[in-house]
Amino acid sequence: MKKIFTFLFIIFLSFSLIYGQENVSGLNDVVFEGINIDTTSYKSELKEADDNYNIVYSPFLPAGAIYSIKDIKTGKEAVIQIGNSQVDQSPYILYLPEYLFDFFSKNQAEKPEKISLKIKFLAWNKDNVKSAHLNILSLIVNEYNSYEQVMQNGSDKYYIQLGAFTYYQNSYPIIEDMIPYLKIIPSFYIFKKELKIENEDKIIYRILAGPYSSEQEARTIANNINTKKKTNVIVHSTESIKKEYGNVK
Repeated sequence: MKKIFTFLFIIFLSFSLIYGQENVSGLNDVVFEGINIDTTSYKSELKEADDNYNIVYSPFLPAGAIYSIKDIKTGKEAVIQIGNSQVDQSPYILYLPEYLFDFFSKNQAEKPEKISLKIKFLAWNKDNVKSAHLNILSLIVNEYNSYEQVMQNGSDKYYIQLGAFTYYQNSYPIIEDMIPYLKIIPSFYIFKKELKIENEDKIIYRILAGPYSSEQEARTIANNINTKKKTNVIVHSTESIKKEYGNVK
């Protein structure tokens, strides 16, 4: 077992040398919650973990990224890779395979429901390309400034709504996936929306990419995304954004 981990560590160092020691701003200070994926509804959907060791799932962290995760309480540490399947919960939940969850919870008086973890980026396991994910944070305009900046961009601009999310951080992998189709490297604007769904008050975050100079350009790109990604992105004008969000800045 020691030889296996030594071999893995050499691989991780190799990826670090190739791709550099990049990091997501602020993640070193974030506490993640590790839960046993076998206690969730995702357990029957994630076949990838059966063929790969130490695959962990996250709605926020990008697939192919390799991290060190450390239990705040016990100091136990493991090296993991983020898997490809999408999960949609709090961005700060990590879905651990049962054997890895048991590793962290072993020898505790009572088996916990979750484990408090700190993470550290190590390397990329990607073929011949760096992920654009780590640069996304510099392109995102926060929810408090998005309306004002869209208005400053001009009344003749258009935006493509990439989706709506319970947590805006969950949009980051989607943004990464969409960038090649957007023709330009746009800004990504976050708009908070309060809705009533099944008689319950809900908050969602809509992510708009742009600005685009013409409606035709935006619709051509949106139609291409919808065709190739089998999704349903839509186009907004500055005027439609003003009507919907002008009174809820």
